[in-house]
Amino acid sequence: MFGSISKARLRWKIPLSIFHLFEGRAEQALMSMTQAHELAPGIPSIDFFYALILMYNGSLEEAFSIVEESKKTNPDNVFTQVGIFLKYALQGKKKEALQSATPQVLEWSCNDFTNPLGIVAGYSLIGEKEEALNWFEKWIDLGFINYPFLSKYNTFLENIRGEERFKKLMERVKHEWENFELL
Repeated sequence: MFGSISKARLRWKIPLSIFHLFEGRAEQALMSMTQAHELAPGIPSIDFFYALILMYNGSLEEAFSIVEESKKTNPDNVFTQVGIFLKYALQGKKKEALQSATPQVLEWSCNDFTNPLGIVAGYSLIGEKEEALNWFEKWIDLGFINYPFLSKYNTFLENIRGEERFKKLMERVKHEWENFELL
């Protein structure tokens, strides 16, 4: 699909874009992820992160277009399915969003500290606060303790920020963030 130089460029573009997003630099994240998407369009994980970063930049129609294209070419891929969940959530289509949060999607989302991002955001956006908070806690338990991202940069969490449970969890995150040490 692409040469070894492109593979090498691709390997660092994706983590760099996610790093920028988690640092609150969504525009820089988009620049890196756009380059990754240009190098390897049609790969579900790249399509998902590209659409996700477009969403964080407010480019919803473009993001939805990426999700729809991925739905046509890779309908059973979990990245595609999480993208569909987020698309419906951002469109305010609660019923469709809940239907797209299949057991497969939810099971997969428990296996890595970055995976719950889309699930927490989607549930928060559709007003499913208890589910959003349950997934938020799972996300933290999986090791995601980026206090700045969770407290201010992740705009999709606005619906749960005022909840007492969220505040308690954020106290934990802040403590772990401030006391993080590499072993």
